[in-house]
Amino acid sequence: MVSAIIAFAVHAQDTLNPQIFNDNAPSRPPSRVSMKGTRGFEAIPSMSLAEREDYEMRQAMSQSMTDNQLRGQENGITAGNNPHFGPATREHYDTQKWTMTLPSTFAQEILENPDPPDRRRGSGDPAFFKPSLAGHRLPALVKILQTIPMGREALLNQAYKLPDYGYEEDWWDGVPIDMKKLGVVSGIGRGTESDDIIYETQRLIAFLEETERAYGSVEALAQIPTFKNHPDDRVAGHFLEAWTSATVEAHADNPFATVFQTASMTTDSDEREVESLLHHFFDISVPDADADSGRDLYEIMDGQFWGDYLENDAGYHCLEKAGDILCIQLSCQREEDRGTGVKIPAVLYLDRYFASSKDRVQDLLRTKRTVREELKAIDDSSDRILRYKSPTGDTTFDAPNLLGRVLEHFASVAGKGVPLDTSENGHVIEELKTLADSVSIKVASRPALQNTRNSAVEKLKEISRWFTTAAEDVREPPHYRYTLRGVSSSNETLYVLERHVPNIIEPSEWQWWKLTYSKGTTQPVSKTRAQELEVLKAAKDDSRLALLVYASENALAVEHTELPNQLKNFVRADNLNFSAELEKHESPKVTTLSKRKVGDRYGNADESFHSSEDGLEAVEIPLEDSSERSPLIKKSSSSSPRQSGEEVSESDFGPLRAYATSLKEMQETNDTAAKRTLDGYNSDLEMGE
Repeated sequence: MVSAIIAFAVHAQDTLNPQIFNDNAPSRPPSRVSMKGTRGFEAIPSMSLAEREDYEMRQAMSQSMTDNQLRGQENGITAGNNPHFGPATREHYDTQKWTMTLPSTFAQEILENPDPPDRRRGSGDPAFFKPSLAGHRLPALVKILQTIPMGREALLNQAYKLPDYGYEEDWWDGVPIDMKKLGVVSGIGRGTESDDIIYETQRLIAFLEETERAYGSVEALAQIPTFKNHPDDRVAGHFLEAWTSATVEAHADNPFATVFQTASMTTDSDEREVESLLHHFFDISVPDADADSGRDLYEIMDGQFWGDYLENDAGYHCLEKAGDILCIQLSCQREEDRGTGVKIPAVLYLDRYFASSKDRVQDLLRTKRTVREELKAIDDSSDRILRYKSPTGDTTFDAPNLLGRVLEHFASVAGKGVPLDTSENGHVIEELKTLADSVSIKVASRPALQNTRNSAVEKLKEISRWFTTAAEDVREPPHYRYTLRGVSSSNETLYVLERHVPNIIEPSEWQWWKLTYSKGTTQPVSKTRAQELEVLKAAKDDSRLALLVYASENALAVEHTELPNQLKNFVRADNLNFSAELEKHESPKVTTLSKRKVGDRYGNADESFHSSEDGLEAVEIPLEDSSERSPLIKKSSSSSPRQSGEEVSESDFGPLRAYATSLKEMQETNDTAAKRTLDGYNSDLEMGE
């Protein structure tokens, strides 16, 4: 019989990557066991066992180095074009060519949450999101959009939802939910980044409406990779782009998929379209000069749309289509400024920026240019009268004052007996007197010059107010009316217009709220009602970066729909978790009954039971003498108005006394049964004997 022998390679052949200096480091040398039978390993019979092992080790090392073509170690720099590090040998290094950076992972600050009772949502108070540590305005943006009917319906995206939105205990505080745990990987819920954006946004909207918590967090949304790759001041704007793209990509039946999109175009000097753009977020940097001039939002937007259209014969920029929700971020770059300095209107009209208004705008711009030229001529004339520059141009003097001091100088010299009647001095003095008289006449005419200037300024303001207020005839423009719905005046403060039930005190359907989360305080959450003037002032003065959200009349007219049951269940689970937090924090510690030995039941004559629940003070309940009528339980002094030691009436403890009596009877019954059992056992023993 022939048997087949199956051989197993217990030790795999140890080999080194020929590219030894690449990413993979060399492994250990080949083992002596695996190298048996290879060339170069012929044992010498006269060697001892120790010498043999040492010889084989040296041979193995030599063979490994030869096979992998390793050469001896050399000193120096390989690949001279690559950067390398060494000791500092120069006194100065250009900081533009090197820098120290943080590693990819580093410690991040965490906002400590107050106790659960301080995180409970008050009756009628709006919920919101605490600020991001990164400083972006995504928490404020999501909250404001939720209060706008069309924004809410858009972000709910009810045609594209999950059967189950999962659960994570700390989701409300920014811990993301792992979608893979839901087991949904195809069809609706493909597990893609686009789906994560849609579903996480749905969770946030539902949370704002149904939560019992005072606030939550958007960090689970902000941690999606697409947002982490953008600067903090661009995260809010990128969210609108990413959400719109995800909704369109999902082919969801969402009639509001493009609610945040505004289309614009640019034409050249020949009025040919050269560029078409889609805007989801207007990020406007306020020029330093405008921050000091007290200009309003219209003037800042004029510069963004029209720029130097007339001055440099540049292209004309205008709107083709405006989204129903308009998001604008204003930023001022100067660190010494406290706010943006831009006056914010409560109502914004966009008619002047549409292509249909181009002819009117061109006339307006020409008039503005003419008025500004007049203003410049007036200012230059006034400057020539009042200001004198030194020949070097680095010093400016007050001209009338300078003339007066020169004339005083000549007068003082004459008073000292110095003759000034020389022809040269006399000529200079006469010229100075004539010039002084001329300056005095022009200075006297300054009020008229200032009046001319004031008239030009008023004319310029009148032109700037074009299409900024409603016309008396509703059929006349402006028609594109947008109202301010929310302002993020700083990273910690949000003003939002919430819908509420009108009453005598607040007859309006909408109410402004100031929502604040102050980091580093024991009571960080503050929610107060606000007035519109306070909101507009905060948008102008509170921070060098302000987020504004405007909405059209159409955006406010959308009907409110119910949340899907899946989202209600999601928030309900979080509310139950919060209730457990509150119960754990608020419930008093319960003292458990003391443990007793088994023999104590029969060994202690003065048996007593103890309890400290419900604020009752534990007392002894004697079981041996039922005739004694001492009080069984008295109220604890901390929970009763009775004085310490005061007895209560017997009627209060009738049920307890009956319970004690039944226990005594049970004990007597058990004793009798035990005695009978013992007697029977003894009887059996006697019979056995």
